[in-house]
Amino acid sequence: MYLAMGSGKVPGFASWRRVNSRLAELSGVIVLEGCKGKEIGSMLVEKILKDARDSSYDSIGVKTEEYNTPAIAFYKKCGFAPH
Repeated sequence: MYLAMGSGKVPGFASWRRVNSRLAELSGVIVLEGCKGKEIGSMLVEKILKDARDSSYDSIGVKTEEYNTPAIAFYKKCGFAPH
């Protein structure tokens, strides 16, 4: 789990998990409503992607509901592609 810290608060956090020896999964990114749009989520995802690569995972995936268009747009912006 990764925490974003600022002004004595935790404005966001993210986590990832091992699926198998080659695949990891971004299991969650949460940013407080008043902190969205400040690149907090993007920085957390970048850190997770770096750590997953450094841990020798071939790929990292993410799941979200088809109707969650804000999350889909965010994940696309971070470089994820729908499958």
